Amino acid sequence: MEIEETTVGGALVLAIAGRIDTETAPELHARLSERLASDPRDVLLDLSDVIYVSSSGLRVLMMTAKALREQHRRLVIAAVHEIVFQVFEINGFATLLTFAPTRAAGLAMLREPAD
Repeated sequence: MEIEETTVGGALVLAIAGRIDTETAPELHARLSERLASDPRDVLLDLSDVIYVSSSGLRVLMMTAKALREQHRRLVIAAVHEIVFQVFEINGFATLLTFAPTRAAGLAMLREPAD
């Protein structure tokens, strides 16, 4: 798994590539926890290059969403491949997280005022 970090329009963007599974989920969790603690911005996760997400990966994403909500910040997950999105749907997470079809659409969502 690789993680590329940028800032776009006031949002922290993390582009993840590869697999988010039992081997890589702890690394992702550590990186996200570190960034959430040191960066006050909303977060966009670009999963356009993610080919697989396991239950461990789903857990990390849900924990991240929860931590951001508690800080009154937002998380948008963007550009998820259909096969990967099915994992979110099957596990009931598709309705608990915010998704955007593209990175640009996700960034536009984060520019809108929060509810």
